[in-house]
Amino acid sequence: METTVSTLRDFVINDLLYASDIEGIEANDELLGSGMLDSLASAQLMVFIEETYAIKLDPDDLTFENFNTLDALSAMVARHTNQ
Repeated sequence: METTVSTLRDFVINDLLYASDIEGIEANDELLGSGMLDSLASAQLMVFIEETYAIKLDPDDLTFENFNTLDALSAMVARHTNQ
């Protein structure tokens, strides 16, 4: 799961936030609750996850809880990939 967290962190920082001045996001930092990501960024993140991990997310997966932290996102990916 650590590799998944790292991959997701890199995508969020480099492709969604375009923030080279951000030193890092911790695995349990709130992405949605803090306003770091908005609904458009969440949709882009969903597409990235589906393409990167060759999975199809269900509508039931698209919750605040699943998308609020890198840990939660990683756990969701693990459930779909049986990691």
